[in-house]
Amino acid sequence: MLLAYLILLIFFFGYGSYLRYLAPREIGHITGFRSLKSIQSQDNWDQANYQFGGWLQQSGVITAILFILTRLTPLKDVRWNTDLLLLIPIALVILAIFQVNQELPD
Repeated sequence: MLLAYLILLIFFFGYGSYLRYLAPREIGHITGFRSLKSIQSQDNWDQANYQFGGWLQQSGVITAILFILTRLTPLKDVRWNTDLLLLIPIALVILAIFQVNQELPD
């Protein structure tokens, strides 16, 4: 399960930082945050990439905290499967997609 945490951390911090600071300038670029609202204007495109990149970075922080809690604290000895806690950051990313789309102007 260590590999899953590392993959998520690399994705969240790497792709999140890319979108937040080096997002593609071209509207609708394949590596950007593409949605119906984000491709309507350059302002929407820039705002959507910046916000979604921030959400990904925050999900990376939460993933790192969960990793520390499940591997280095007494929580590692509980009877239930702590690997299910990986679903928390993944659910946050899904919520972030809806949140970013909702905050974009029409």
